Amino acid sequence: NFVDSNSISIHRLVQAVLRNNLRESFNNKSKFGIELSLSWFEKLLQFFIENENNFKLTNSFNQIIETSEKLKKKFKGIYNTQLAYLDLVIAPVYFNMEKYDQYKQILDKVDKYLKTTKGEEYLKCKILYLYSKKKKKKSDFSTAENIINTALQKFQKIHSTSSISKSEIENLKAKILF
Repeated sequence: NFVDSNSISIHRLVQAVLRNNLRESFNNKSKFGIELSLSWFEKLLQFFIENENNFKLTNSFNQIIETSEKLKKKFKGIYNTQLAYLDLVIAPVYFNMEKYDQYKQILDKVDKYLKTTKGEEYLKCKILYLYSKKKKKKSDFSTAENIINTALQKFQKIHSTSSISKSEIENLKAKILF
Protein backbone atom coordinates (compact mmCIF):
# COMPACT_ATOMS: atom_id res chain seq x y z
CA ASN A 1 0.00 0.00 0.00
CA PHE A 2 1.14 3.50 -0.75
CA VAL A 3 0.87 5.60 2.43
CA ASP A 4 1.70 8.80 0.62
CA SER A 5 3.80 9.78 -2.37
CA ASN A 6 7.05 9.04 -0.52
CA SER A 7 6.49 5.74 1.25
CA ILE A 8 5.06 2.26 1.04
CA SER A 9 3.37 0.34 3.82
CA ILE A 10 3.31 -3.44 4.13
CA HIS A 11 0.65 -4.87 6.40
CA ARG A 12 2.02 -6.41 9.61
CA LEU A 13 0.44 -9.77 8.79
CA VAL A 14 2.23 -9.86 5.42
CA GLN A 15 5.49 -8.91 7.15
CA ALA A 16 5.03 -11.69 9.73
CA VAL A 17 4.33 -14.32 7.06
CA LEU A 18 7.33 -13.24 4.98
CA ARG A 19 9.64 -13.27 8.00
CA ASN A 20 8.39 -16.68 9.10
CA ASN A 21 8.73 -18.23 5.63
CA LEU A 22 12.19 -16.81 5.12
CA ARG A 23 13.31 -17.93 8.59
CA GLU A 24 12.01 -21.47 7.95
CA SER A 25 13.64 -21.67 4.53
CA PHE A 26 17.00 -20.58 5.93
CA ASN A 27 16.74 -22.92 8.91
CA ASN A 28 15.89 -25.80 6.57
CA LYS A 29 18.48 -24.61 4.04
CA SER A 30 15.75 -24.51 1.40
CA LYS A 31 17.18 -23.33 -1.91
CA PHE A 32 13.69 -22.22 -2.99
CA GLY A 33 13.40 -19.78 -0.11
CA ILE A 34 16.83 -18.33 -0.77
CA GLU A 35 16.11 -17.91 -4.49
CA LEU A 36 12.73 -16.38 -3.68
CA SER A 37 14.39 -13.95 -1.28
CA LEU A 38 16.98 -12.94 -3.86
CA SER A 39 14.36 -12.52 -6.56
CA TRP A 40 12.17 -10.42 -4.26
CA PHE A 41 15.18 -8.38 -3.17
CA GLU A 42 16.16 -7.64 -6.77
CA LYS A 43 12.61 -6.57 -7.63
CA LEU A 44 12.54 -4.26 -4.61
CA LEU A 45 15.84 -2.71 -5.64
CA GLN A 46 14.65 -2.28 -9.24
CA PHE A 47 11.49 -0.58 -7.95
CA PHE A 48 13.56 1.94 -5.99
CA ILE A 49 15.84 2.62 -8.95
CA GLU A 50 12.93 3.09 -11.37
CA ASN A 51 11.16 5.42 -8.94
CA GLU A 52 14.17 7.32 -7.70
CA ASN A 53 12.55 10.70 -8.32
CA ASN A 54 9.78 9.82 -5.86
CA PHE A 55 12.00 8.68 -2.99
CA LYS A 56 14.89 9.88 -0.91
CA LEU A 57 17.17 7.20 -2.31
CA THR A 58 20.16 7.64 -0.07
CA ASN A 59 18.15 6.36 2.87
CA SER A 60 16.46 3.65 0.77
CA PHE A 61 19.76 2.48 -0.66
CA ASN A 62 21.32 2.31 2.80
CA GLN A 63 18.39 0.17 3.96
CA ILE A 64 18.83 -2.12 0.96
CA ILE A 65 22.54 -2.50 1.72
CA GLU A 66 21.81 -3.25 5.39
CA THR A 67 19.19 -5.83 4.39
CA SER A 68 21.63 -7.52 2.02
CA GLU A 69 24.24 -7.73 4.78
CA LYS A 70 21.71 -9.43 7.08
CA LEU A 71 20.82 -11.86 4.30
CA LYS A 72 24.51 -12.67 3.73
CA LYS A 73 24.96 -13.53 7.42
CA LYS A 74 22.47 -16.37 6.96
CA PHE A 75 25.08 -18.12 4.79
CA LYS A 76 27.54 -18.22 7.70
CA GLY A 77 30.66 -17.18 5.80
CA ILE A 78 30.18 -19.44 2.78
CA TYR A 79 30.33 -17.60 -0.54
CA ASN A 80 28.23 -19.24 -3.23
CA THR A 81 26.29 -18.55 -6.40
CA GLN A 82 23.32 -17.08 -4.53
CA LEU A 83 25.57 -14.56 -2.78
CA ALA A 84 27.30 -13.74 -6.07
CA TYR A 85 23.86 -13.10 -7.53
CA LEU A 86 22.95 -10.90 -4.56
CA ASP A 87 26.22 -8.97 -4.88
CA LEU A 88 25.43 -8.27 -8.53
CA VAL A 89 22.05 -6.94 -7.40
CA ILE A 90 23.72 -4.72 -4.78
CA ALA A 91 26.60 -3.42 -6.91
CA PRO A 92 24.39 -0.99 -8.90
CA VAL A 93 23.27 0.54 -5.59
CA TYR A 94 26.85 1.65 -4.99
CA PHE A 95 27.14 2.81 -8.60
CA ASN A 96 23.99 4.93 -8.24
CA MET A 97 25.31 6.34 -4.95
CA GLU A 98 28.56 7.19 -6.80
CA LYS A 99 30.56 4.93 -4.48
CA TYR A 100 32.65 3.54 -7.28
CA ASP A 101 35.34 1.93 -5.10
CA GLN A 102 32.77 -0.24 -3.32
CA TYR A 103 31.13 -0.98 -6.68
CA LYS A 104 34.42 -2.24 -8.12
CA GLN A 105 35.25 -4.22 -4.96
CA ILE A 106 31.98 -6.12 -5.26
CA LEU A 107 32.49 -6.78 -8.96
CA ASP A 108 36.04 -8.01 -8.34
CA LYS A 109 34.84 -10.32 -5.56
CA VAL A 110 32.13 -11.84 -7.76
CA ASP A 111 34.51 -12.07 -10.72
CA LYS A 112 37.04 -13.97 -8.62
CA TYR A 113 34.33 -16.42 -7.53
CA LEU A 114 32.97 -16.86 -11.07
CA LYS A 115 36.43 -17.68 -12.42
CA THR A 116 36.42 -20.75 -10.17
CA THR A 117 32.89 -21.81 -11.12
CA LYS A 118 31.69 -23.70 -14.17
CA GLY A 119 28.52 -22.54 -15.84
CA GLU A 120 26.76 -19.50 -14.39
CA GLU A 121 26.85 -17.81 -17.79
CA TYR A 122 24.08 -15.42 -16.77
CA LEU A 123 26.15 -14.06 -13.89
CA LYS A 124 29.30 -13.97 -16.03
CA CYS A 125 27.46 -11.97 -18.65
CA LYS A 126 25.86 -9.67 -16.07
CA ILE A 127 29.20 -8.87 -14.44
CA LEU A 128 30.67 -7.93 -17.82
CA TYR A 129 27.76 -5.56 -18.36
CA LEU A 130 28.39 -4.00 -14.93
CA TYR A 131 32.12 -3.62 -15.63
CA SER A 132 31.26 -1.89 -18.92
CA LYS A 133 29.10 0.65 -17.03
CA LYS A 134 32.14 1.63 -14.96
CA LYS A 135 34.27 2.02 -18.08
CA LYS A 136 31.60 4.18 -19.75
CA LYS A 137 31.41 6.35 -16.63
CA LYS A 138 35.18 6.91 -16.93
CA SER A 139 34.69 7.72 -20.65
CA ASP A 140 36.73 4.65 -21.63
CA PHE A 141 34.33 3.77 -24.44
CA SER A 142 36.74 1.56 -26.36
CA THR A 143 37.27 -0.78 -23.40
CA ALA A 144 33.56 -0.69 -22.61
CA GLU A 145 32.80 -1.76 -26.18
CA ASN A 146 35.26 -4.66 -25.95
CA ILE A 147 33.66 -5.79 -22.69
CA ILE A 148 30.19 -5.59 -24.23
CA ASN A 149 31.34 -7.66 -27.23
CA THR A 150 32.64 -10.34 -24.86
CA ALA A 151 29.34 -10.23 -22.96
CA LEU A 152 27.40 -10.71 -26.20
CA GLN A 153 29.51 -13.78 -27.03
CA LYS A 154 28.84 -15.26 -23.57
CA PHE A 155 25.17 -14.36 -23.86
CA GLN A 156 24.71 -17.06 -26.49
CA LYS A 157 25.39 -19.71 -23.81
CA ILE A 158 22.69 -18.51 -21.39
CA HIS A 159 19.60 -20.66 -20.94
CA SER A 160 16.65 -20.14 -18.63
CA THR A 161 16.67 -22.24 -15.48
CA SER A 162 14.54 -22.62 -12.39
CA SER A 163 16.33 -19.65 -10.85
CA ILE A 164 16.74 -17.44 -13.95
CA SER A 165 13.66 -16.70 -15.99
CA LYS A 166 13.49 -15.99 -19.69
CA SER A 167 12.41 -12.41 -18.94
CA GLU A 168 15.51 -11.85 -16.75
CA ILE A 169 17.66 -13.07 -19.63
CA GLU A 170 15.89 -10.78 -22.09
CA ASN A 171 16.24 -7.81 -19.69
CA LEU A 172 19.97 -8.44 -19.45
CA LYS A 173 20.24 -8.64 -23.22
CA ALA A 174 18.44 -5.29 -23.54
CA LYS A 175 20.83 -3.70 -21.03
CA ILE A 176 23.84 -5.04 -22.89
CA LEU A 177 22.60 -3.83 -26.26
CA PHE A 178 21.65 -0.35 -25.07
